[in-house]
Amino acid sequence: MAPVYTPARVARAIRGLVRVPRREVVVGPLGRGLLLQTQLAPGITEKVLALKVDRNHFERHESAPTAKAPCSYRRPGPGAFTAAGTAPATAPRGGSRPSRSRPVPR
Repeated sequence: MAPVYTPARVARAIRGLVRVPRREVVVGPLGRGLLLQTQLAPGITEKVLALKVDRNHFERHESAPTAKAPCSYRRPGPGAFTAAGTAPATAPRGGSRPSRSRPVPR
C-alpha cells in the first residue's frame, strides 16, 4: 500500500510537535475522518478496517519459505539451552548460584 501523505507533510506535523508538544497528532483529512468514524461507530469501523487490512495487506498466493528457527537448535553438552532459548531448570555444578540460606548469627 502506498503512503497516503508525503514525507514532507508528515515532517511538518512532527516539527509542529517539537514546537507544541501533544500526545497525539493526526495528519491530513483522511486521518481526521478515520478518527471521527472511530468515535461515532467504533465497532463497525474496526470490522471494516480488519477486512480491508486482510484483503489489501496480506498476500495469499505466496507462502514464506520454511526455515528452521535459530531458537530450535540445541548446543551439545552441559549448559545446553532448551528449544525456547532458556537455560535448563537444573542448577549448574560448582556452586555458581548464590546460596539462599541466611548467614548464621554469632
